[in-house]
Amino acid sequence: MRLRYLPTFLCIVVVFVVEHAFAQADPMSFEREILPLLEKRCNECHHPAGTDGGLDLTQRSTMISGGDDLGPVIVPGKPNVSPLVQVLHEGGEYFMPKDGDPLEKDEIALLKKWIAEGARDNTPSFNDDEIAFFEREVRPILFDGCLKCHAGKDAESGLQLTSRHGILAGGDRGPAVVLGNPAGIDKVLENCRWDYDYGYRQFKVKIGRGNRWMPAKAGLKRDIDVVNAIHKAFPDVEILVDGNNGFTVETMIGFLDGIADVPVFWIEEPFHETVADWTRLRDYLVANGRKETLRADGEAKPDFPVLEELQQDHTLNVRLEDICGHGFTRWRQQLPRLTKEGIGVSPHTWGTALKTVYTAHFVGAYGNAPTIEGVTTKGGDVDFGENRIVDAQFHPSNQPGFGLALPAQ
Repeated sequence: MRLRYLPTFLCIVVVFVVEHAFAQADPMSFEREILPLLEKRCNECHHPAGTDGGLDLTQRSTMISGGDDLGPVIVPGKPNVSPLVQVLHEGGEYFMPKDGDPLEKDEIALLKKWIAEGARDNTPSFNDDEIAFFEREVRPILFDGCLKCHAGKDAESGLQLTSRHGILAGGDRGPAVVLGNPAGIDKVLENCRWDYDYGYRQFKVKIGRGNRWMPAKAGLKRDIDVVNAIHKAFPDVEILVDGNNGFTVETMIGFLDGIADVPVFWIEEPFHETVADWTRLRDYLVANGRKETLRADGEAKPDFPVLEELQQDHTLNVRLEDICGHGFTRWRQQLPRLTKEGIGVSPHTWGTALKTVYTAHFVGAYGNAPTIEGVTTKGGDVDFGENRIVDAQFHPSNQPGFGLALPAQ
């Protein structure tokens, strides 16, 4: 990357004075001031599991080691020759953020001030064993299962999970982790209370801890305990369970046996769809007093021929393809046929509140939806206007453009 030299002595003096002034101010905090900025504007692409250009911007050390294209991106004490600063100015070969809005002048100034002061790292230190455990056991889970929603400018619920700082700082509902206190079921119930008070009267509960998060038996027991606790605390709420393809038929039946006293509104994606597995689960449900429990599938890597076969005899009776991934056009093409066959629809919305609005308008026009997934977040600089929850019902706006208002430019 070719660096441009300043053409006059006057410019050099000005830069010196500015950088000297930076150095005299209160020292910058990498953890409190720089990391949150990087998480919001950069870490959606530049994190250890998704290092565009080989560049990880979640730690000061990886910024020094640099990436494939630019090499080290910070030069401590010299912000104006640091590639991290240079790429933030329009017109350059590597202008960043890629496909995103340019950083504000005050955001760039913050980075320059930190680099001018020596780019010091004040994040708390951990011993080698703790770091090794986090990198080996925890970080891969976050990257595999969480960063699709919890990274970047529009992170779900304002929660950034790309760094330790983001995890501890938390989002709209507070810290994601409290050191020394794993919280457990009490934290789940606290979140449920927030949802209940907001107006929800259906809870979709993510299960499948034994597939990814915990040992198999302990995870299954925790799934059972969580659902039983939610039902006990909120008996008037309908419960939906989402297995995220984390079960076998046997473990799903074991889970349902463990919550025998809990009415289940629907079961979503217990395993990757096969005719044999879904048929066996349907037969179990019918034989055990759960004939009315809805059986939903089609969101994650759907096998369309299998879905079509399963719905012929209503073994599967709700389709879930994503409202954006599958798209309005394909949904509009297949909905009349699904309606004629008596198959419900609930286009998947998780990831952004915008999807909830899109789906609400879509099913409001076409019908045939037993429920839709509510995602309650702020983000995207969008005013949701008259789209709101009243008396546990979502009321879509009747204004053009889904009733959404973009900010004035």
